[in-house]
Amino acid sequence: MADNRWPLYGRQLTRYERALVYQDLGQGRRAGAELEKLYAEDPDYEDVAARLKL
Repeated sequence: MADNRWPLYGRQLTRYERALVYQDLGQGRRAGAELEKLYAEDPDYEDVAARLKL
């Protein structure tokens, strides 16, 4: 299913969880990319701003 069809909360949760997995795997750039996308959609989501050090 195309990402743009998912309800917003589903995309946000998926991006956040994916970013955490990337961090755990030592893939900081990929984690950062996911967090940046999430921040662009919702800057107040969880601890995204803190993880991006904003």
